[in-house]
Amino acid sequence: MAYEIVKRLELVVKTTLLEKLEAGVKAKEGKKGKLHQVFKESYDSKECFNQNFIIQKSDYMHKNPVWLNVLHLVSVLYVLRTQH
Repeated sequence: MAYEIVKRLELVVKTTLLEKLEAGVKAKEGKKGKLHQVFKESYDSKECFNQNFIIQKSDYMHKNPVWLNVLHLVSVLYVLRTQH
């Protein structure tokens, strides 16, 4: 997903946004060849003890507003690309 977002930003020449994504790369990751930090890093481990908790977390992941914003961004970039 991140590669596609960067690719589409490059196609529509959104250099300011690309520069921000480049600036977000940590030095250690840059040394490994990482060029852009598209998504916020996070990890919140939760042990699933019962079925209700699993369903709750599954529902959250499928309704996550961050994911919806990414899909919106991709659709906007697609429209911009098709206009050029």
